Amino acid sequence: MLIIIIYMAFVALGLPDSLMGAAWPVMGVSLGATVEMAGYVSIITCFGTIISSLISGTVLRRFRTGLVVASSVLLTALGLLGTSLSHSILSVMLFALPLGIGAGCIDVALNNFVATHFKAKHMSWLHSCWGVGATLGPVMLSVSLAGGNWRGGYFTVTAILFAMSVLLFFSLSLWKTTEARTEETKKAVTLRQAIKKKGVKPVMVAFFACCAYESAAGLWAASYLLRERGFDASTAALGASFFYAAITVGRFVTGFLSSKISAMKLIFSGVVIAIVGTVLLPTNLALLGFVFIGIGTAPFYPMTIHETPKRFGENYSAAVIALQMAVSYVAFLAVPPLIGNVAGKIGFFVLPIILLLFEAITLIFSIITLKTAKTSDIM
Repeated sequence: MLIIIIYMAFVALGLPDSLMGAAWPVMGVSLGATVEMAGYVSIITCFGTIISSLISGTVLRRFRTGLVVASSVLLTALGLLGTSLSHSILSVMLFALPLGIGAGCIDVALNNFVATHFKAKHMSWLHSCWGVGATLGPVMLSVSLAGGNWRGGYFTVTAILFAMSVLLFFSLSLWKTTEARTEETKKAVTLRQAIKKKGVKPVMVAFFACCAYESAAGLWAASYLLRERGFDASTAALGASFFYAAITVGRFVTGFLSSKISAMKLIFSGVVIAIVGTVLLPTNLALLGFVFIGIGTAPFYPMTIHETPKRFGENYSAAVIALQMAVSYVAFLAVPPLIGNVAGKIGFFVLPIILLLFEAITLIFSIITLKTAKTSDIM
């Protein structure tokens, strides 16, 4: 029952993530906002997520995971409600902060809980659930957008999140049963202590690099296919959707494979598949290349998170996962605009080169992490 509730919570976490992009063409006009202001809202949301990721370890040392998750979902619902009632872009920017803070706490708390208490397959399927939520968000929004109104879609997702928070508060006893307070949990360390742990810095670099090429490939796939490979706009957009579908399906399949293949073998195999996909981008098989990149990207995030307690110890787990989450959001926030700026000046032909660079960094620093961190039978 509890793992089903956790899956539902991660679907709920994914629902708001894709709303802004889908709603903005109508939403921006109704608010009298310029196109670039959507980027400002996204930056504020990411900033809140980074901050909450960094403080979540401290929060989890004081409060049980179930209460943190339930409260964070409620905070996210309140942020969405405020957004749906907003009549100015300044108000939307204001409510973007609680949206980000809530998402960051949910992310770290659930990832740490599943990594500590459940098998690797559940971690992979957990991240597949996020993909389901991110896919369903625009679908729900499209119904209200058909009538030229973006608020109805936001109200629908808000209602789902409020219902999810109520379910989470009622399920607190289930969390307590699973989350027995061991001495290791009581001795949870701070971020400063965690970052000094052998192997933590390399895994943060690997995490940053993997999230950098994932976010860059996802954001610029359509532009690359359109400008460099000569695809029409609809086919190019389809290529971008193939990329995200490949990640979701890849993580679902990874869940089944994780019981037979070690996490590190899945991670290394995934990076190699992503490199093969990147090599295909300058060819007539560019569409297939983005599918390969999506499949190759799929294992890294869930498998690396799941290995954290095993590599560094349960008392370090929450703090290290918080650091990993923080650098991932920094990558999602900073790298795609930088690549867009470079590509806009010299051409999108540089995209495969940059992706290969980040993929190589991911592979190298994953190997360094493996050799320096405390590991147990992960090969």
